[in-house]
Amino acid sequence: MPNRQTLFAFFTSAIVTFILASLANTQFVIAGLESVNVVIPLSDRVMMSWLDIQGLALTYGIVIMIGLLLAFSFMSLVNRFYPLPKVWFPLGGAIAFIVMIAAMEPLLGVTLITGARTTAGWAAQCAAGAIGGFVFSQLKAPSSKSAE
Repeated sequence: MPNRQTLFAFFTSAIVTFILASLANTQFVIAGLESVNVVIPLSDRVMMSWLDIQGLALTYGIVIMIGLLLAFSFMSLVNRFYPLPKVWFPLGGAIAFIVMIAAMEPLLGVTLITGARTTAGWAAQCAAGAIGGFVFSQLKAPSSKSAE
């Protein structure tokens, strides 16, 4: 069973990751609209971002939590043999997004995260995962050896 500090680190990193991934998704969608000459004022950008965070929380947020849980658990195991938590957890977060986004197409027939339909959008999602992994590595209890 993970200790309190590890649980705090996990949930904090999952929230940070979700917010960054959601914001990146929104901004890539807006960029796509602007590429066809749709003008979107800053106030609308902010409102769209907020609405996407709310709307994606119970779907993409949960998928992100599950993906990070699996990734961080695996990376905790790897870290026991090759202790480099500052490397493994960001890498695990990025890999979680590669797997999640890649799995959506064959499972669902579509990439549900519209902002990840381009290479740059996909990279932004992976960067959100890597940042979440970095947050986890910074907040995680150094002596915690249980699988998260």
